[in-house]
Amino acid sequence: MRRSTLVLLALLFVVVLAASAVGSAPPPVDVCGICGLADDEGYPPDQPDAVILDSSLTVTVAEDGTTRWVETATVGEATARRLRTDESYRERVVESERIVTRPRNLTATLDGQRVTVRYGGQRPATRRLGGVVVFDFDQSSYRPSIGEYAVTVRGPGETVPRLIPGNGERANETVVWPTAATDGFGRTQVVFGPSGPVGAVFGYAVARPLRVVVGALLGGAILVVGRRVSRSP
Repeated sequence: MRRSTLVLLALLFVVVLAASAVGSAPPPVDVCGICGLADDEGYPPDQPDAVILDSSLTVTVAEDGTTRWVETATVGEATARRLRTDESYRERVVESERIVTRPRNLTATLDGQRVTVRYGGQRPATRRLGGVVVFDFDQSSYRPSIGEYAVTVRGPGETVPRLIPGNGERANETVVWPTAATDGFGRTQVVFGPSGPVGAVFGYAVARPLRVVVGALLGGAILVVGRRVSRSP
């Protein structure tokens, strides 16, 4: 009886945690701001819908841990014309909702039909054991999401990708999510580490310490409770 009660309580605890996690999940926001130009919906109503031909985001992690974000979008001729002539629309596009809610040193340029927005990230990347650098897409209270555009993250110096969230791919020293990869992130961290087997070990150790600790504690708790239950009359 005591064992069945323990199992029931454990199941209820897991269900409560899962429900609270889902209920409190923040809304998804694209990691790239101007890449959502196609969602403009023709506002104001007398203006044509924005047309975006292709778009991408590149994040570069510097040696000092700071991050630089570059958003680019090639737009249709009418959209480019509106960006040049409509100042309020241009400001709204440049300051569009993105995962970096308070970008540093934001600048924007329009070259023909190509829009480029550059800014600094809100949080610096962290350098840890053995030169491992951890970059996190989670820059705000929103949930990071990748839309129909390419995303590239470059690590500092000679580092190589060691952990990639979602369905990203390794491309030489960078991590790439092609336009076909539109899923959100289960984890938001990209871990870069030195090349070679030593860097691989350090990258694994830095990327998964919390998971290992939680697993060890959970396993220990199960063993202790199991022994107590088995000894009880």
